[in-house]
Amino acid sequence: MVDILSLEEARITIKIVAAIIILLIGIIIGRFLGKLLTRVFKELEVNKLLRKSKINLPLTKWISDLVQYGIYIIAFFTALNQIGLFNTVLNIIVVNLIVFAIVIGLLFIKDIIPNLMASFYLGKAKLKVGDIIKVENMKGKVMEFGFVDLKIKTRAGDIIFIPNSYLLRKKFVKSSF
Repeated sequence: MVDILSLEEARITIKIVAAIIILLIGIIIGRFLGKLLTRVFKELEVNKLLRKSKINLPLTKWISDLVQYGIYIIAFFTALNQIGLFNTVLNIIVVNLIVFAIVIGLLFIKDIIPNLMASFYLGKAKLKVGDIIKVENMKGKVMEFGFVDLKIKTRAGDIIFIPNSYLLRKKFVKSSF
């Protein structure tokens, strides 16, 4: 019984040591390739070429970092696979991404639903393209009336987008040509 237990402990220890070695090798390779790419891009003067093309982005830094952190992530998941935790961590990541997507969706809907409902009400109020409206200190001609917002053009030629829900919260005056 003791021999079986110590044999299992030895297997687990070997897996953990192998995972640590995989992580260390991944860190070393990631840093090396990140610095190598940075040097290659400097030698090729990629940033100067991009600036001449009027593209002012630190593309060399982005690509170097992407390669470096990509290797870190691959090493991390390979190490997790080595110790048998890959599926568990992957499930946790997927659940967190789903929760994040739901929260973002709810935040998005929070603004869309009131504007959509307001567009139905404003449609019943016979608001249409060509009407002149005044809302607080804004006055202009209705150019577009959509489900989410209203586009008006002022006398000065400015284009103003007003959320439909804003029109319901504020007093507005409408007149037609």
